[in-house]
Amino acid sequence: MSEADAYAAYKALRFRNNGGEPICPHKGCEHHRCYTLTTARQERRAREGFVQPLYKCAACRRQFSVTSRRIFASRKRKFRDILYSFMVFVNGVSGVAALRARRADGTSYKTAFVAEGKIREAIAGSRTRRELGGDRTVDVDGKAVGGHRRPWKYRKGQKTYGGRSQSVVVVRERGHGGESRVTVVEGHETKAYKFVEETIIDGSHIVSDGGFDFSALGHHETVIHSIGFQIDGIDNNQAESLFARLQRAEEGVYYRICGHYLDLYAEEVSWREDYRRLDNGELWRRLIAAVADHPQSRRWTGYWQRWQYEGAKRRKRTCITPQNV
Repeated sequence: MSEADAYAAYKALRFRNNGGEPICPHKGCEHHRCYTLTTARQERRAREGFVQPLYKCAACRRQFSVTSRRIFASRKRKFRDILYSFMVFVNGVSGVAALRARRADGTSYKTAFVAEGKIREAIAGSRTRRELGGDRTVDVDGKAVGGHRRPWKYRKGQKTYGGRSQSVVVVRERGHGGESRVTVVEGHETKAYKFVEETIIDGSHIVSDGGFDFSALGHHETVIHSIGFQIDGIDNNQAESLFARLQRAEEGVYYRICGHYLDLYAEEVSWREDYRRLDNGELWRRLIAAVADHPQSRRWTGYWQRWQYEGAKRRKRTCITPQNV
């Protein structure tokens, strides 16, 4: 794809609700009467190659582009490179490490890391929030993710863990077209129970592994994993399948998942597991649509600048000054 073709593909999905025609993205406007703005600077740059068009709203008189007020606003990379990075991302079965994306895209590690973080945030924002269950059986399970084992140290006969370990709780429907929901909790079973209660339709058939009692929400069955993964036809293998992909991502792709962004990694794995039957081209188009619709990120905008500023503040607090001597 050329840069113009990549821009046309992105624009078609960005404004797909208006037939591909631009819509004002500014808050409180969203007007459909917009036109292409031509400036002398753009005409001068157009002689050297493709230039991203600018648009102007006829109502609020403000200028915008296809990435204005979206998660890739103020981007410096070409559209062709961005769409190629999306292709690399969807080709990963359990995920794509930032170092792998850096080598494929020809960018720095910082650029690849922030770009993947923005993609995961857009994926989390694109998921539907409907309640699960009803006529479908729902599997519920939890898994500890993060931290690292220290088998050479023992405390009261048990292995100790370093780092920050959190629990991921999954609620997943069975059958074709079933969806899953994930959340991250830390040492509070009541939060996990509240999440399951808000996610599942009352009266649904629930299967868990015995960690929680959901009999108050509907028909509840339990499988004891210390005996087997399936006992008398009862199992929660749909939830175990999602955790298997999450474990492969943690141990084989990312090697260590930071606890601050575990929710985004869990949403990515849930998205990959739900749409595992779709071809990569359809996943690529869905990913572009999710990125194009998601608003500008507060979590990732200026990420490395904030990190350097906070690091400088820490160094300033700990340095020795004449007043401290």
